[in-house]
Amino acid sequence: MRNEMQLHDERGRWAEGPDARTRFMAKVRKGSTDADCWIWTAGTRTNGYGQFYLHGADTQAHRTAWLIFKGPIPDGLYVCHHCDVRLCVNPAHLFLGTGTDNQLDCSSKGRCFLQRYPERSPTRKLTEAQVREIMSLKGQQSGCALGRKFGVSDHSIYSIWNGSKWRHLALTPVASQNRD
Repeated sequence: MRNEMQLHDERGRWAEGPDARTRFMAKVRKGSTDADCWIWTAGTRTNGYGQFYLHGADTQAHRTAWLIFKGPIPDGLYVCHHCDVRLCVNPAHLFLGTGTDNQLDCSSKGRCFLQRYPERSPTRKLTEAQVREIMSLKGQQSGCALGRKFGVSDHSIYSIWNGSKWRHLALTPVASQNRD
């Protein structure tokens, strides 16, 4: 029979809770209050999240924190951060959500990198100047015609026009040009 201190992992395997918890907490720097982030001080992944070796595999530290302090993570759910600090493993700062919940949280806080800087996307086809031109031609040419002209889909044109893509350009005024 297993005691309540055991830790269930994502693959259905069990580990002794006190050992996993002790190893885990040795790699955490707690803040001065319970409301502060608990910062992961050990290894990190290239995406900036902490990693912890558990059950013979590297797991994300914030997911391990959820397992240790709150229990199993249901299939298909993410462990998300209220605080938006990738190295935070404070269980009070974590919540479960779907991929859509995670994206909505990211978007609502304006922290989605490609949402703020679509011109830095490795797959982008348009420059800022082209997007500004597309915006200025709204109502003068069809989305299909502009899509052909710029080598993108009409959907991309409509996404620019309705503000779901390149929104930051719609919010910044175009610098006036001096005309002599």
